[in-house]
Amino acid sequence: IWRGISLVKKGGYFGFIVPDRLCSNKQFTKLREHLLKQFCLYRIWFRPAFEGVISDNVIFIIKKIKPDAKTKVGIAEYPSDKFKPIYQKSYLDLSDYSWMIVDERILRIFERIKKKEGVFELSNKFNTSVGFIAKSGTVSQTSQNESQIEVYKGENIGRYYDSGKFYFNFNLVF
Repeated sequence: IWRGISLVKKGGYFGFIVPDRLCSNKQFTKLREHLLKQFCLYRIWFRPAFEGVISDNVIFIIKKIKPDAKTKVGIAEYPSDKFKPIYQKSYLDLSDYSWMIVDERILRIFERIKKKEGVFELSNKFNTSVGFIAKSGTVSQTSQNESQIEVYKGENIGRYYDSGKFYFNFNLVF
C-alpha cells in the first residue's frame, strides 16, 4: 500500500482490496493516520464477498488531495451498494484512526458526551492496564503522607468520568 500511494499523482485515485485487519489492527495505525491526513477517503466498502476467498476484506478508494473538516467518505457494508456519507474527521478523532461502519447518529451522541465538562478518555488519564491487591485498611480516602500514590478503585470510575480517588502507600519490599 505504501508503495502504491507513493505513485499516485495529485488529484489521482487509488483503490485496493485488502483484508479488513487494515481497518483496526494496531500495526496499521500509522498507515491509517497517513491516509486520513494526506488523502480524501472516497469510499470504504466493508466485507465484500469474493468467490473462493474465506477472509473478511475491505475495498477502499482514496483521492490524493488534502482533506478538510467537511470531507466526507462513503461507507457501505456488502451486499449493500448504497454508500452513506460520514465525515472523514470522525475517523481522525479516534486515537487509533480505526475505520469502521459508523452510524452518524451515534457519532453525534459521542460528540455531545465529549463536550461535557469533566469527560475524558480513560486512556488519557491512566497509564496502566493492570490492578493491584492491597491489604485491608491500607487504602485511604485522603492523602496521609507524601509517599502515598493516587489510585482508583472501581467505584471511582464511571462510564465517562471519575469520581475522586484513593491513596495507597506503595512500598516495594525486596
